[in-house]
Amino acid sequence: MKKVYLLLFLIVILQSCVNSGQRTRLVEKDLPMENFVRTFINQNPNYALNDITKEETSKLFSKVMLDSLKTTNLLYGVPMKLEDMNKNGTHTMIHLGTWIEPTNWEYRGILNEVNVDVISSVSDSLITILENDKYYRIYGKYIERLNLSAAQVLFGKRISVYTPNVSIEKDDIWDDKVNVDLGILYFEIDSIIPFNGRDKEKIAY
Repeated sequence: MKKVYLLLFLIVILQSCVNSGQRTRLVEKDLPMENFVRTFINQNPNYALNDITKEETSKLFSKVMLDSLKTTNLLYGVPMKLEDMNKNGTHTMIHLGTWIEPTNWEYRGILNEVNVDVISSVSDSLITILENDKYYRIYGKYIERLNLSAAQVLFGKRISVYTPNVSIEKDDIWDDKVNVDLGILYFEIDSIIPFNGRDKEKIAY
């Protein structure tokens, strides 16, 4: 019996030595949007073959994207610039946009641009924290897509938007890249924090 205990003890010690010698490093994670677009293009390789395939693919992309937003936080990690804030009745409304990206920011893989306007109400406690023209990332629930008129009524005043439609198309300069337009989206934001780059995770090597 003592030999059995000794053997088990040696196995535990050996395993501990192996684990303690394992090296790890921090790597930056891909965004959910990058993974989504990569999968979509792989499934629709002829998306830019001609004008008909472009139109049909954009229609399909619009449906798949908006359906996926209902169950997946695809905008998580996407840098969003605070364009405007407005007090509309008892609600504090914010308008975020992604058309101007932070310095030194690049999407990975086939994705070149994500263009979206997000309208949301936020807690009054954020009025003295959020700052125009600063970048944030959001976590929340997609409610619905808005047209410009509905967005302005909800926000409480006129706004300038860059992405009235939902589409996916090949970039004019980079032939192996795509640009994604997501239109104007209404979100219920659970959290909004300053943008500080990509999330990181430890991996063994």
